[in-house]
Amino acid sequence: EVNYVMVVADGMGGHAAGEVASRLAISALVGVALDIPDWIFWVDAEHRPEMERRARESVQQVGAMLIERGRQDSALRGMGSTLTAARSLGRYLLIAHVGDSRAYLFRAGGLHRLTKDHTYAQMLVDCGKLEACDIPSSGTGHILTNALGGSNEHVDVDVDVLRLEDGDRLLLCSDGLTDLVDDGTIAQTLSAAASSADACAQLVQFAL
Repeated sequence: EVNYVMVVADGMGGHAAGEVASRLAISALVGVALDIPDWIFWVDAEHRPEMERRARESVQQVGAMLIERGRQDSALRGMGSTLTAARSLGRYLLIAHVGDSRAYLFRAGGLHRLTKDHTYAQMLVDCGKLEACDIPSSGTGHILTNALGGSNEHVDVDVDVLRLEDGDRLLLCSDGLTDLVDDGTIAQTLSAAASSADACAQLVQFAL
């Protein structure tokens, strides 16, 4: 029943505001989690709906905090952030996701994306007006349709639960990796690296 949490946030709204937004998103999420009086440490049919509800509501609270901070400081007005969080609960993994950062599962040599990008380009793909392979050249890949903060107070949070297997590895990353390194290279790197630290260092170098 050991739990682990991984989080990635990628800020927007200019360099300074984006940096504040991403830091604030993560620290606010930690604060919200610590304020929960009773934590759920195990996934079963009884507790899963409440666990998913809490995850969705917690991320929405973070979005409200970003908007309020922007109202208090005109230099930060309109700042926002993506947020992708993963929490392992024993054999299960809980994913909460907003924006275009991503979570991947590496299992038995294969790389599987666990999140869907909340972008205008992905929306066009979903309705059949754009091919996925044409996203990089479409000019719409970085137009977010859903994020924390920004100008829209409403935020949709994708929440999912899946069962883990022995040997599974999890990768969370921003589009600073996925824009520049293809899934095949990411999978090869995870397969060959001796440790997570080595894999991260190599992926950063590939992106650079």
